[in-house]
Formats: sequence, structure tokens, C-alpha cells
Amino acid sequence: MKNLILLLASIAILPQVDGEIPNSISCTPKQCYTAFEIRASFQTAVDMCEKIDGHLMSVRYSASNDAMGELLRDAEGEFWIGLQFNGNGCTDTSRLRRYVWITGDTLTNFTNWSDGDSEPFCAPTCVSVSRDLKWKGRSCDKIMDGFLCEHDRTKVCAPLEPRETDESVHYITPFGNEGEGPTMLPMGSVVTGRPSGVKHICTPDGVWLRAPWSCEVLNGGCEHKCVTKTPQCTCPAGTALQRNNITCTPNDACVNLGCEQLCLAGACLCRDGYELLADGKGCRDKDECRDTMICPNSNCVNTIVTPTSNYTKDVTSAVTAGGLLGITVCVVLMILIIVFLAHQISRRRSSWNIACMLKSPGEDLQDLQQVTTQKYTKKSSFVNRNVKQDT
Repeated sequence: MKNLILLLASIAILPQVDGEIPNSISCTPKQCYTAFEIRASFQTAVDMCEKIDGHLMSVRYSASNDAMGELLRDAEGEFWIGLQFNGNGCTDTSRLRRYVWITGDTLTNFTNWSDGDSEPFCAPTCVSVSRDLKWKGRSCDKIMDGFLCEHDRTKVCAPLEPRETDESVHYITPFGNEGEGPTMLPMGSVVTGRPSGVKHICTPDGVWLRAPWSCEVLNGGCEHKCVTKTPQCTCPAGTALQRNNITCTPNDACVNLGCEQLCLAGACLCRDGYELLADGKGCRDKDECRDTMICPNSNCVNTIVTPTSNYTKDVTSAVTAGGLLGITVCVVLMILIIVFLAHQISRRRSSWNIACMLKSPGEDLQDLQQVTTQKYTKKSSFVNRNVKQDT
């Protein structure tokens, strides 16, 4: 708890310089540095760095020089650093050439003086740098394009790598800087995993603490309300706490998950024939041949599942587009033939019914008598022919 209170105090004394957020930040294991693209004289730059609990940057080691290179990678113009002429003569052959760090000492294991483009020594000059990182003497009253601050009273946390379920991390520092990717950050920085939403804060011990943390510090990292006793995040009515324990979603936990296929109780699932991707949302075809329980021998053919349905097909017997067209034509022809035959049968039955309806009962009797007479006549003729043959 003591460390978290110290963290709260540290965050409180890091106001922004005149409302400006540093253009860049870079940290080594021992300190952090910030770059401000604010036009200022040397003394104005000194005052501004002190407002955010720092001082103008000292470049005593090659590691500091590397950090300065990160700060100025995309910068234009010249920036003040914390080195100024001490005014005690012009014949000093030391590495700092009668210059002194803003902290009042001359300790250094590194220099990078420019051979040219510097104002004369033995004058009230201060040192500026640009993207070439060369030290150049300039009149201390000159207005430079910006300045570099050093924060050596802050603890630094090692880069926090994304969790297995996250694709990236997003960070925000106490100075207001935001960015993507793992990097060393000062205490009070908050890193959020994406898409999980899991948060960590850099503590004064130089370690990452997962949210929810003490409610007095940035609301414990909670999206809604932090309960101080545990600490624990709570959500308003109609919403539920997500698995990251800090953010709230509608009671239907599946609403904002973005599952590709199925969702159950806040977890993404896949249909038969698919397996879940590493992001916990997407699905891909499952190669059943890798499962020895399903395919115990080498005679295995994987089935391909279409992305839009549960329909499966064997890759060795797929129907070609031409074959499918031929089947379609045959089916259409058979349907047309059946319709034609049904139509013809219907017409014949209709004509028979009409003929029967037009005949009267008397006509039917005459037709019967005529048929009977014809049969009798044919029989008599047959008998007469037989008699003639006997005579």
C-alpha cells in the first residue's frame, strides 16, 4: 500500500508542460527522457523541465546517447541539453571543455562534440543537439526548436510483452504519451492488452501490477467503479464484468466479443469441422488426419468445411462446374417431358368426357342394337359357309 501511495504522489507531481504532451519518450533501465518541441531559450527550458520533476538531459554514457537518438528520430531542428559553459577560463583540455552539467558536476564517460558549426568557446554558451546527435555550442539566449528533459528519480519497468490472447499492447505514460508495442516505461505508466483489455501499471518497485489495483490510483484501473476494500471493479445495472475483471459489457456477454461463428457464456466456439484460432474469435478448417483417435492409420483424407455452412466434401471427389451444369440440364428436361405428358393425358380425358355428354340415351340404345345385329349377321354367314361345304 505504501508503494501505491508513493505512486499516486508521483503521478500527481508530473503535470504537463504548459499543457503540452512530450513529443517522444525513451527510457533506459535507470531513467527516462522526454522531448518537447517547444521553442525556448536555455533558461526557459531549464524551468520547464523542473516543472515536471526533471532537469535538462545529461548525456554521460553511450546508453544515454542511444536514448537521445530515439527521442530525436523524427524531430526537426535543434534541442537544448543540460550542458553549459562554466565561465572559468578557456584553456581547459578536459573532455567537457570547461562545460558543466546542469546538475553542477562534470562526471561523464561520453562526449560527442561537433568539429564545426559551434559558436566560440569562452563565452556564455550552452549546448544543443539535433538528429546527428553532435554537441554544438550556442548562445544561451538563442531560441531553440525544443529541449530534452531527464527524469532520474523515477523507477522504470521492463517491456511488458503481449499475453497469449493479445495481439498488441497500448501504453500511456504519466506525461500523457501514448504508443503501441512493448518498451521500457516510467512508473505510473499503464499498459493495456488488445483485444483482452487487461491492464497493468508500473509500480515504484519497477514491476508490473495487474488491475484492479488500489482504488486511490487511477480508479484501480476499473472502467466503472472501484470498491476500495478488496479492491474490486463493479458494473452498473444491466451490464456484467468481463473476464479481464475491469471492463463492463451488456449482460449478453457475447454482444461485443466478435466471434466468427458461435458464442456461449462469453466464450467463442466453432462448428463441427472447425477449430478455434489463437485470437479466441476466428475459426479455421480442422485437419482430422492429425487426430489419431479419428484416423488411427495413414489412409486418411481430410474433409474441407465451407466457411458459410456445415456442408463437407471430400477433396478427392469434388463435382466440377461442367458436371454440375450437365446434371442441371438433365433435370430440367425430365421436368419438361413430365409436364408435356401430363398435359396430353389431360386433353384426351377431356375430349372423352365431352363426347359422352353429347350423346342421348336413345343413341346409346341404337348403338347397342347395331352392334348386336352386326355380330348376329357375321355368325349366320359363318354357318351358311359350312353348310355349302357339306353339300
